[in-house]
Formats: sequence, structure tokens, C-alpha cells
Amino acid sequence: MDIHKPKPVHSLREFLSEILVVVTGIAIALGGEQIIEALHWRHEVHVTEAAIASELGDDLRWALLVRQYAPCTKAYVDTLEAAIIAQDTPTVRKLYELRSVNDPIPAAPWSYGTYNAALSSQVADHLPEGLLAAYSREFTWAPMQVQYQFEMFNKLSGALTARLGLPRTPEVLDRQLALIETLRADENGRLAISEAMLTYGRDKLAMTPSNPAAIGSNAALAQDCQARLHAIAATAKP
Repeated sequence: MDIHKPKPVHSLREFLSEILVVVTGIAIALGGEQIIEALHWRHEVHVTEAAIASELGDDLRWALLVRQYAPCTKAYVDTLEAAIIAQDTPTVRKLYELRSVNDPIPAAPWSYGTYNAALSSQVADHLPEGLLAAYSREFTWAPMQVQYQFEMFNKLSGALTARLGLPRTPEVLDRQLALIETLRADENGRLAISEAMLTYGRDKLAMTPSNPAAIGSNAALAQDCQARLHAIAATAKP
């Protein structure tokens, strides 16, 4: 096997030329690595931004759903309160059954996992600072919506025990009416957050709720909920 021996350097010029070749090679190699790394992070940022935007678009759709159902939700709570006070067990039962047909407090799958995953990864270091702050504000509200939804489901279940015809005592009545009052407060709270999410998403992020077809379907369902509730209220004990 032939071994190519390095050529002897005969002058300072040749020595400097050899050094220049080596330095240039190293610089090209390092520059290439930096370009590759920059392209990699550009791709990761693009993918992450798209995923976060998709997740936020869905959350904005759920925020809009809260707004769409708000008239039915509030009327439902009012009708339930009146039925409890009037000891109108049949109406409370109808209100209970309505939840399985068209729930006045529809469950929304609020999501913020993609955003949290991005925060815990190195991608967050490469996202534009202002954009990350804007996303942070929107996704701070999503867990609050989850908590409101959970609390409302529990309180509504407690108030709807009036359908069972349990013994009427001041303690039971006070508890059920207290649940109704906190239901109203929770509904006002989550509606305020929904409005803030929609406004901030539109004004600061130029984002709107995802899936226009689903938005239209939800609007129709909200109207159906109101119609069903109106029919129940029409037969309630005065």
C-alpha cells in the first residue's frame, strides 16, 4: 500500500499556505454544521408553531362553544332553580334527561399539552420571544376552563338530586340553591374567560376558532338546546 508522505515545507510562505488551507477547511466544516443546525431548528420551530396554532384554534372553538351555549346554559340554571323552589320534581327530571340529549353545559376537550411540551423542550429557546409570551397568555386560560367545567358538572349533579324526590328539608333546599348560585358564578367566570380568549386570539395572534363546519353545527345545537328547554319550561309548575 502506498503511503503519501507530507511534502516538506521549504519556506514560510508555503507553511502559511498550508495553515490557511487547514483553517479554511475547519471554518467550512464548522460553518456547514451551523447551517445544518440552523435549518434543523427552523424546521422544528415551524412544526411546533403549526402544532401550537392548531391546538389553540381548537381551544378557541371551545371558547366560542361556551359563548354559543351561554343563553341556554343560563336559562337552564334559572329553570332548575325555579323547579327546585316549586318542588316540581317532574320538571327537574326533564332537565336531568335533557343532559343526555343536548347538554346545556357541553363537555369541551380543552387542550394545552402541545404548548406545555414545547415549553419543556429546546424548541422554546428558538421561538420568537413575543410569540411565546402571547401563546403563554392564551394557554394560561385553558386549565382554568377545565377547572370551571369540572366544578360545574359536579355542582349540577348535586342540584339535580332534586329529581329523586328526596325528603324536603331546609338543609337540603339550602344546599341545592347554594349549588345553583355557585353554578351561575362559574358560568359567568368561564364565559368571561372565553370572551378574553377569543378577543386576545383575534387581536394579538390573528387567530380564529378552527373548523368552521363544526362551529356552524354547534350553533345549531345551541339553538336546539334553547328550543328543548323552552318546551320544558312551558310545562313547568307555575
